[in-house]
Amino acid sequence: MEWITISVALAGGCAVLWLNPARALVVYFMVLLWYPPYLVFGEEVYVSAQRAVGVILLVKLLVDPRVTRRFKWCHLDGAVAAYMTLNVVTLLLSDETLIVLRNRGGFLIDSLVPYLLVRLVVVDRAGFMLLVKGVALLLLPLALLGTVEVLTGWNLFVPLLSYCPWYSIEQYQHLARFGFYRAIGTSAQPIIFGLIFATLLPLVMLCRLEIGPIRRVWWVLVLAPVLGAISSVSSTPLIAMLIGLALVAMAPYKRYIKPLAVLIVFGCVAVEIVSNRHFYSVLAEAVGFDSANSWYRARLIDGAVRFLPEYWVYGYGFGDWGWGIWMNNSPRMDACNEYVLQVGQHGVFAFASFVYMLAAAFMCLQRAHRRAADPYGHACTWAVGSSLGGLVAAFFAVSVFSTMLPVAYSLLGLCAAGYQKEPSARTGQPHRPQSGA
Repeated sequence: MEWITISVALAGGCAVLWLNPARALVVYFMVLLWYPPYLVFGEEVYVSAQRAVGVILLVKLLVDPRVTRRFKWCHLDGAVAAYMTLNVVTLLLSDETLIVLRNRGGFLIDSLVPYLLVRLVVVDRAGFMLLVKGVALLLLPLALLGTVEVLTGWNLFVPLLSYCPWYSIEQYQHLARFGFYRAIGTSAQPIIFGLIFATLLPLVMLCRLEIGPIRRVWWVLVLAPVLGAISSVSSTPLIAMLIGLALVAMAPYKRYIKPLAVLIVFGCVAVEIVSNRHFYSVLAEAVGFDSANSWYRARLIDGAVRFLPEYWVYGYGFGDWGWGIWMNNSPRMDACNEYVLQVGQHGVFAFASFVYMLAAAFMCLQRAHRRAADPYGHACTWAVGSSLGGLVAAFFAVSVFSTMLPVAYSLLGLCAAGYQKEPSARTGQPHRPQSGA
């Protein structure tokens, strides 16, 4: 199987070298979304097809002066650099150097590389919409795969799990809920698979504003990620999808966003005061499909506060944190909360830089939204913000890995990209003024 992965990596690498940067980025996403990330080659360092293609494309962009000249450093770039530095340094303080460098090397390829790819390639609206339309088309077969799997339990890629070096196929058990199979697609995990669709849905909805053949089938392109998110039969992707859709729907009423946020904060404070449980425990139970999983996620936040004196400086690092017995009398624990994972693994300083990175992304979008000269530009920035808003909410119930990690950092790259520029005759980007998003 390694030779197939190497062949896919070589084919993808040749394609990105041959094509122009915008189309090459779509090829990278095709390999990212369609090829299982657990199929790797190499022994000491695992290399997936996605990682190989991403690095090849990044090298091509960095040696091209036409690409590097148009890169403009922004606030978000600094925030990402600060977080990446603290992420690695805190682990070096708590674990063996060789183990950290090997692990963080893969992490940086899965996070920093896609961020830089989007930052270097998406410099105008034409490039932005080419990426959006390409991703929309790439999600169609994945949604079909998820729909078949949720109804029948059949997945073309499940037998390939036997070739994963860190997974035993004998451990595989198809999860079910409410009489349906939970689809895992190419990601091997239902929440991650569904969250990919939920995160990208607001961007796909921009196809309805296009002029041309794709606008006639925009509802099909939008239906695909909806079905994909539902096929996971998980509350986390569904909540992220609903939040993203709600934010898109509020585009004409954006003046109510701040009052609504204040109302939500006051509601949480009120629940904290009148309830005998924390507000996040009540909220988790209200929105979760499984009361046991909801209780566990709330318990994680309790643990992060309770054990803070043990890890606050630079975190626990890799391995189990030892909370299992306290949480649910289990020998192991699952840090299924991105915020808890960040603070527990890296400490409060790295956690603060992570939160600041997300805040910087929203600040970039706010400035881009104000600078946009037409409704189409407003729609683009609002769609990216809607995707990020749903993902930030989903972080409370899942820690991102696998395919979702590059997708998340690609989204951050879009927050600082140049798609907010006015369309010109040179871009060839069709558009027509529209109100709303």
